[in-house]
Amino acid sequence: MYTSDKKDQLLNDLKDGKTPISTYMKDGFDLLELFIDKGYMDKKYALEKTPDESLADFKAGHGVCIAASSNYDMSDITFHYEMTSANVLADGGGFVVTSARKFAINPSSKQIEYAKEALSYILKEDNMMQIAKELKALPPVETDQMDFSYMGNERKDAIHDIYHGITIPMEDTSLPFGEWEVIRNLGREMLEGKSSKDVCKEYDQIQQDAIKTEKE
Repeated sequence: MYTSDKKDQLLNDLKDGKTPISTYMKDGFDLLELFIDKGYMDKKYALEKTPDESLADFKAGHGVCIAASSNYDMSDITFHYEMTSANVLADGGGFVVTSARKFAINPSSKQIEYAKEALSYILKEDNMMQIAKELKALPPVETDQMDFSYMGNERKDAIHDIYHGITIPMEDTSLPFGEWEVIRNLGREMLEGKSSKDVCKEYDQIQQDAIKTEKE
């Protein structure tokens, strides 16, 4: 959807419920169902492990790959690795991107003009790049002047692809229903016994309920 020339219309069809969210999620849930049915996943392990624990296991040599964040600390890893896109699209791989930090202004603030001034200062390009370095994350600005050496050589090719290739938002805040947290919870329900068909139906209902609530 995000690579389509009709992206805006496709998003609008999701927002108003014309297109069920399962239209885009079914393939992913089907893949998870395949992993579970074929025994490729340890269900108990998957339900109990946290992301940090999974990263520690990967560093210890358990598992062939991991869905990792670009700012994970890999300095203590003892084998060669590279970061690459996920080949989940028909025309190649893509990167899922999210915010390392979010900023907001309280609309009820008694000093709202000062808050706006402070936020404007933070959002200056030089400051955003400095914050990115401190977080070991990528800045939300495109620039050829940025030195990404702080991210490590293993991420060099991936960083280039992130700025020049296909990116998909982890959480599209323009949609009235949840994504990341909802998908995680539905995935856990599949590990506990629900089918792909079950969670697709559940997600479609979550979508419709959220749209109805927004209109009230």
